[in-house]
Amino acid sequence: MYVILGATGHTGTIVANELLSKKKKVRVVGRDNQRLAAFTSRGAEAFTANVTDEKALSRAFTGAEAVYALMPPDLTMTTTGDTKVRWAVRSPRRWKTPE
Repeated sequence: MYVILGATGHTGTIVANELLSKKKKVRVVGRDNQRLAAFTSRGAEAFTANVTDEKALSRAFTGAEAVYALMPPDLTMTTTGDTKVRWAVRSPRRWKTPE
């Protein structure tokens, strides 16, 4: 499964659409479940989360073969929050595979 963060954004949409057109299993992650409906209608699994939520990202990455994440800098984000996001994205050992 491929997990796409920011699936409703400019680049996330392109990546999600390309993978879905190739019949790949895709989990789209975004803040608004209604905006993810365009992907779920084509077979994607929706996961509503904010990229600053470490626990939610760990759940979103469960069973992932790969994660697409392109996050522009947020000048209002604290150093601690930024570190948590980087840690969650870079820690595949924490992505548990469902049994």
